[in-house]
Amino acid sequence: HGPKKAKGSYRVDTFDKLALPGDTGEPMITAGKPDMSELFYRLSTDDDDERMPHEDDPLPPEVVAKFKQWIDDGAKFDGGDPKALLATILPPPRHPDPPAKYPRAVPITALTFSADGQSVFVSGYHEVSVWGAAGGKLQRRIAREGERTYGLSASPDGKWLATASGQPGRLGEVRLFEAATGKLDSVLTTAPDVMLDVAFDPAGRRMVAGGADGQVRVIDLASRKVTHTLGLHSDWVNAVTWDHNGSRFATASRDHTAKVFDLAANKSLVTFAGHGKNVRGVVFHPDGRELFTSGMDKKVQLWRISDGKRVRDTGFSAELFKLARRDKVLFVPAADNRVRRYQTNDLKHLGDFALDDWAVSVAISPDGKHLAAGGFNGQVRIWTLEDGKERNTFTAIPGLE
Repeated sequence: HGPKKAKGSYRVDTFDKLALPGDTGEPMITAGKPDMSELFYRLSTDDDDERMPHEDDPLPPEVVAKFKQWIDDGAKFDGGDPKALLATILPPPRHPDPPAKYPRAVPITALTFSADGQSVFVSGYHEVSVWGAAGGKLQRRIAREGERTYGLSASPDGKWLATASGQPGRLGEVRLFEAATGKLDSVLTTAPDVMLDVAFDPAGRRMVAGGADGQVRVIDLASRKVTHTLGLHSDWVNAVTWDHNGSRFATASRDHTAKVFDLAANKSLVTFAGHGKNVRGVVFHPDGRELFTSGMDKKVQLWRISDGKRVRDTGFSAELFKLARRDKVLFVPAADNRVRRYQTNDLKHLGDFALDDWAVSVAISPDGKHLAAGGFNGQVRIWTLEDGKERNTFTAIPGLE
């Protein structure tokens, strides 16, 4: 745990913090002396109030024995940077298989079309399920995924699927899968808390990802390496998006701000601080000079990037989620069971698409012909945008009728 969960000022999120004494002045580790090490006591005691991990099952005896042996051997650190978060040093876990059949529906927190528009990738529990866009039939299930998936992005060439996932308060990951087969290619980055969004740039060479630790990571596809780790926000980064040429990206955060970052210049260009609550969605205006945001303050707002001023806004009766845009049309999912469509130039309302529950995620097919929305009730509904008619609706929960 880090500073938010520290007890007695003991920290175990980095090795250098692990080596520091707590409020009592007692060191967490005394090299060569397990019985004089607070860490070993906390792992081995029978006192539920004192034992770590707190309010959880004790570690298996064989794991505690390994800690004891490590302290006996001098408690040496071989992980490179002692200030690095342990969550980023430890090898990524092999996640359990998803349930064969779900006992109940889970919200569709993320979805995206395949590059050819024939399939829809949908979030699940330790999986991403793949469904036919035309018939709504389950095509395959992609396992080895984090507990819950909050962001999905398909590469423009159709080869890759990037996922932002994790287990709240414990682990966040960006994973890369082969889109055609579902085979895990790599774990691109890990974090001490969930990753909430990921997006390929228009060229398909880089990704930007944001998570609950407030960090924004830029990932190079060719090397599978993080090239930038940016502390742009003081709270969750809910959404990320690129501009039309991939030179800038924007972020939306629970710290009530949105930002635009110029990657070529390696600097933050502007902070939009005029939000009343959590900012959940962000997309660039098609001209690249303005930015749309949405969130828990029940507004879509348009901001000018050059000076950070609000240009216009429109209000709603319910909370809003991540935005989507295609050309000069903006799509806004809301907790009133609707996705609304607006013109980007003046925020003129063009119509609604109705669901049976909260609309918590949206995606537009690469050819711009179809809109998909994910509901809190586990349903996915797809419409044809030319005439606004429903194409199909299906429950995207394997095994649940």
